[in-house]
Amino acid sequence: MKFLKNFISFCIPLITMLFALTIFTIVSQAVDTYKEKIRSDYSIVIITKTPLANDNINQLGGISVEKIVPMDRAKILASFKNRLTQNSLNFLDQRLPYFYQVYLQEFPSTYQLEQIIEELKGKPSIYQIETFSKNHNQIYSLLTLSQKIVFILYIIILLFAIFIISKQVKIWFYEHKERIAIMKLHGASMLYSAKPIILLTFFSSIFSTIIVVIFIVLFSENSSLIFSDEIKDITTINLNIVYESIKLLFVSLFISFISIFGVLTKLKIKPN
Repeated sequence: MKFLKNFISFCIPLITMLFALTIFTIVSQAVDTYKEKIRSDYSIVIITKTPLANDNINQLGGISVEKIVPMDRAKILASFKNRLTQNSLNFLDQRLPYFYQVYLQEFPSTYQLEQIIEELKGKPSIYQIETFSKNHNQIYSLLTLSQKIVFILYIIILLFAIFIISKQVKIWFYEHKERIAIMKLHGASMLYSAKPIILLTFFSSIFSTIIVVIFIVLFSENSSLIFSDEIKDITTINLNIVYESIKLLFVSLFISFISIFGVLTKLKIKPN
């Protein structure tokens, strides 16, 4: 019964910490996939008086320019065909400026977008810029804020988990100090004496990882029921179960053993 109590005492902070890490991973992947989606779709439209040489613009706001695509002037003129006479169309063709779509390798932040606008305004041939970024920025800012909040919560929970596990380790050493003292008198190292607590944390880490991996599997199979159609339209979440399992197990074992050896160091008990 006491073993079960100790086992649960170790599992609860580990499971909480691994859940927080998993949620952070899900949110981060959602942000990354959305950034990639809007990056490939998003472009800045610039209007110039003269044809634009692509090599004039290689970088904007610290972001490399992926490509500059000229917009088809014939299609623009065709949109006015039913509303203007042929003479007016010919006149418009002579006066029509040049339109270009600028694609970036990264989706710009609000600050970078301001820099991009200032840089483009500094080019004499460009007299109008359309960024069309309002809706993108609203969703991107919301997702980025969510990512930061979840990360902060994860760090808090991580520190809390280390604190709780360290407390449990201290309690274990206190409860078994007589047995440890006897084993040391017979030549056993402190590391060997602490073998039961090391095994306990090892199995607690494995059990906690299994619990969270089950959650990941259920989430992956039922994500369509969890997220609304609006969320599914703007981002996709595909977790690699094997990779996530290995990562969670490693983090769980690392935190557990760091807590144990941290207590040993604090108590000035060093394994031989």
